[in-house]
Amino acid sequence: EAEQITGRSRDTCGEDLYNRIERGDCPKWSFQIQVMTMAQAEECPFDPFDLTKVWPHKDYPMIEVGEIKLTRNPESYFSDVEQAA
Repeated sequence: EAEQITGRSRDTCGEDLYNRIERGDCPKWSFQIQVMTMAQAEECPFDPFDLTKVWPHKDYPMIEVGEIKLTRNPESYFSDVEQAA
């Protein structure tokens, strides 16, 4: 089944996302952050700005900020998506 779906279109995930938003079945995710002070960053045994590192949750617990919800599809893929990247 996966072979048939992928054979039909290489961007099945993107199409699914687009179609869900069009139907009003808007996807949403919880939005959480971790916070570190500059003093903690200076004492940290690893570079906290290294994107390959994970901050330990016991030292820097996740803080619930809210929810991210996609409510509309881009009108212009280039200006809404490509330039944002």
